[in-house]
Amino acid sequence: MPTLALCLKESMRLYPPVPFMERELAEETLIDGHAMPPGTQIAVSILFMHRHPMLWEDPDDFRPERFTWEQMKGRDTFSYVPFSAGPRNCIGQNFGVQEIKILICRIIRKYTVELAPVRPPPIRYPQVTLQSENGMWLKFKLRT
Repeated sequence: MPTLALCLKESMRLYPPVPFMERELAEETLIDGHAMPPGTQIAVSILFMHRHPMLWEDPDDFRPERFTWEQMKGRDTFSYVPFSAGPRNCIGQNFGVQEIKILICRIIRKYTVELAPVRPPPIRYPQVTLQSENGMWLKFKLRT
């Protein structure tokens, strides 16, 4: 289960369920040397932030060990926000993560899962949630 948790976090870093978040500034804020007045709408791309080289070494590599306690203790807490952050974050995130863990455990107990041999690569389609425009092609084989 600990390895599953690390893999799930790394998967959500690379493919966050919520690809962006929007906020309204409550006070004047300096962003990259520019003063933004209160009331300005700001959009933050979680999808790009989770792959930013200033925040993540080798950002496009799948490395679940990034989320071990030792690796995470020096990291800014807002560098990983797959369900948004702050007072408007997803209230169902813990339930969703537990549900995913249970589902994955039930699947891998009965099946081996592989990528389908002939498949088009997934095309990211960011809407309210991150989706694949052309699906994800998998092959399930019953375990004996």
